[in-house]
Amino acid sequence: MQVYILIDNNLSDKPHVQSEHGLSLLIHTGGKSFLMDAGLTGQAFANAAHLGLDVHSLSAIILSHGHNDHCGGLLPFIQANPSVAIYASDHILHRSYSSTRHGHLHDISASDELMEEVARRIVDVDTSIPLAPNAMAVRCRDYGFSRPSGNKYLQADSRPYMADDEVVLALRGEEGLTVVSPCSHGGMLNIIRSCMEATGENHVSRFIGGLHLLDEESEHDDIPLLCSQLLAMCPDIQLFTGHCTGSTSCKLLSDSLGPRFHLFHSGATI
Repeated sequence: MQVYILIDNNLSDKPHVQSEHGLSLLIHTGGKSFLMDAGLTGQAFANAAHLGLDVHSLSAIILSHGHNDHCGGLLPFIQANPSVAIYASDHILHRSYSSTRHGHLHDISASDELMEEVARRIVDVDTSIPLAPNAMAVRCRDYGFSRPSGNKYLQADSRPYMADDEVVLALRGEEGLTVVSPCSHGGMLNIIRSCMEATGENHVSRFIGGLHLLDEESEHDDIPLLCSQLLAMCPDIQLFTGHCTGSTSCKLLSDSLGPRFHLFHSGATI
């Protein structure tokens, strides 16, 4: 299994590979290729070409949620794969998303044109759907643990955003389960537990994605507890993060997790 970071907030160490506020991942596993999210613009598609990666024969596209920094760059991938199915919650087709972060209300929805294209080929992930013998799209349904406090800035149809449309990817491998969750608005621990329940696999070896920890001081005291709960649930886990995980939060995660913590960037391979 290989996971390629097509685009991320963090700068690449490879020539011509750009970064932006967004995330897109290409996953190769079991002879299949899955695109998980597409970043904010078409730059993820361009980065794939610079990295020598084929994105014209995707087995499936998975959209984690409807925010434009995760699906705004989807159109070139759709055009390159005219018959590929898109797995997502159908809530994203009908909702408008906004944020009040940075002191003003601004729209973070994908364009109507893009959502029309998605609607033509969407497969609604209501609970969980197998994509391959070792891959499953999972809708997060378990909220026993806390969700990121940064969600307070987010709205869906002018109501608080509850992350009830969030879809993640659970991948079985020889070393256990890999959970790919690009933004984790539902909370990392809730997402991991949802994937355990959906797959019946309790050994989680890797978590890959953003954590929506926005470097707010109120969150920092919670990070050691988050890490201790994570290790109690998944003692062998390796955490790979980048997008929407602030620099101070990354430092605290690294302090708590040591060599289990990894920071990714545009162009990285996991």
